[in-house]
Parts: sequence; C-alpha cells; structure tokens
Amino acid sequence: MGVRARACHGSSLRFRVLGPVEFQWDGGDWQRPRAPKRREVLAALLANANRAVSTDRLCEYLWESPPKSATKLVQVYVHQLRGELGDLEGRWLRTQDRRYVIDVGSGELDVHRFTEAVSLGELAAEAADDHGAAQHFRRALGMWRGSAFEDLRGSAQGRLEGIQLDEQRLIAMESAFQAELACGRHREVIGELTAAVRRFPLRERLYELLIVALGRAGRRSEAVAVYQDLNRTLTAELGAGVRPSLMANRLIREIMGHHYGSHCAAARQPGVAAGA
Repeated sequence: MGVRARACHGSSLRFRVLGPVEFQWDGGDWQRPRAPKRREVLAALLANANRAVSTDRLCEYLWESPPKSATKLVQVYVHQLRGELGDLEGRWLRTQDRRYVIDVGSGELDVHRFTEAVSLGELAAEAADDHGAAQHFRRALGMWRGSAFEDLRGSAQGRLEGIQLDEQRLIAMESAFQAELACGRHREVIGELTAAVRRFPLRERLYELLIVALGRAGRRSEAVAVYQDLNRTLTAELGAGVRPSLMANRLIREIMGHHYGSHCAAARQPGVAAGA
C-alpha cells in the first residue's frame, strides 16, 4: 500500500543514507530524526527497503546486547519515527505480520540512485564511452556525504551494511579515475589521486592510477617515489613478504625504461575504460 498510497496523496518522500540518515518531504529541507535511536531505526529499515524486517532483526542493528525491554522499545521508536515522518497512519512505514516495512519508490533512496549511476558508468566504459563513464561515476560519487549508514556503525550488523557500500564507493572512485585518465585528464586528477592514496593507503589500485597519471605528465621521479611509498606501506602494514602488484611493478619498469606512454600497462582494466 505504501508506494501506491504516496502516489494517491501526491506526496514525495526521499531518503539519504550515504552519510547521516535524512528524509525530505516534497523537495523541502532535508531533516534528521531528532533522537539517535530513531535515526538508527530509520537507517536499519532503509538498509532493508521494501522488505519486511522483524523486531529481532531491528534489535541486531540497534544493540550489541539488546536489553530485556528491546521489543517494547522498538515499538516505541517506530511510533515516534512515524510521527516525525508525518505518517502516524502507517501508510509508508507499515506494519506487516508483526514486521515493519518502509516503502521506497524508484529514485527515492540515494543508495539506489548511486548503484544505478555506477551501472551506467560501467556500461559506458564497456562501450568505450570514456567521457560518459567519467560523468556517471562522478555523479555517483557526488551523492556521498560521509560514511554509508553512518548512524548504524555502533553495531556489527550496521557496520557490515556500511562496509559493503564503502567498498562499492572505492571501486566507483577507481573507475572514475580510470575513465578520466582514458580521457587524457592525467594532469587534472593528480591532486585528487594523491589525496585518495593518503586517505586509503592500502588501496593498491589508487597507487597504480597515480603512477599512470604522473608518468603521463612526465613526472617520472614522482611516479617512482609513489611506487617506493607503496612498497614501504605494504611492508609496514602487511609484512616484509608483501610486495607491490605485478601491474605496479610493470608500470614502474616502463617509466624507468622511458618506454612510458599513453598505451601503458594500466591502460585497461576489466570492466573499466582504456587509456587513449
């Protein structure tokens, strides 16, 4: 009934979870539930949008060790949340067979819009439409305002939801940089790639992309320094036996041998646009 009821009443309710959980009525201001537990309930329901969620399941998101009164507390939080959403009749946040369902239509949740934009970017990359791929990936990344499901990071289940999306974000970021490099924007992305490497020091693909960008820009000594930094980081964090990838090694050999150009070893990755 929820999505249909919304259409009948001419109302639009949108949600964001790629950062602090928020909701928005009819294009108005974005709002947050006032109490932390109500924010957690909303985020947990949105992690399972359009699916019935049991009280026990909600408790896994809200507490590591649920109190004896957990079931009653969840009922109270849901009632209060409905009040904040202006949905005391339960048209959108519904009760179904003693479970709770939040109805989310097409385009009404940022996670869905993010995954759609990433899919479009991947399709464009496969079609060698590097400019289109870069635009789609950048649009997807622009939807993020912080950590995914930020309000749920206090529980193991909530952290799992967030970590899975964080990984998708990193893959989209790498794909965006790869598409930008394929468009010949190596100088433009060096600053962003440098910041990304510092933020995610164990993300080896980012080092590889930075080496590509620096090499194409003629900054060979800096590219070698990035490779050396990668080697030191892997050794310090993962142990003396861990070495940079075959791709990173091949890239640095090409740079040091002065055979580096637009058709370098990292010019194409599976599912990602090639360099020009």
